[in-house]
Amino acid sequence: MREVENEFGKVMYLNSGDWVENLTALKYKKEKWSIYQYKKTDYIDHEKKEDTIINDIVTKILS
Repeated sequence: MREVENEFGKVMYLNSGDWVENLTALKYKKEKWSIYQYKKTDYIDHEKKEDTIINDIVTKILS
């Protein structure tokens, strides 16, 4: 992230990352930009939460 200035004015340049090779992207939270880097554990945790919810629903249906 850097500010670029020339005779016409200024602009903030944000490198949006590289989802294909490095699994990075821009993230905007609480009025701030940062680089998000995907980690396999993010997916695994999300998957476990979904499995738990589905199992809870099935249990309630069957009881």
